[in-house]
Amino acid sequence: MPLVRIVHAAGKPAAYVEALSRGVHDAMVATFNVPQDDVFQVLTAHAAGLKVTPTFLGIDHGLEPVIVQI
Repeated sequence: MPLVRIVHAAGKPAAYVEALSRGVHDAMVATFNVPQDDVFQVLTAHAAGLKVTPTFLGIDHGLEPVIVQI
């Protein structure tokens, strides 16, 4: 049961947050063979204070990054 932390910008609709959760979990099921019913996630919305360099490792990021920690 891996612990997953998902950090995203505040103010997103519930469907957006559910899609993040489901997408990360589905990827773990497909890639790491995590059981389908094994979900252990902490989802956190941040209104401010989420600092990410606009370009990191040659990748341009938007103003509302999503950070996934497994």
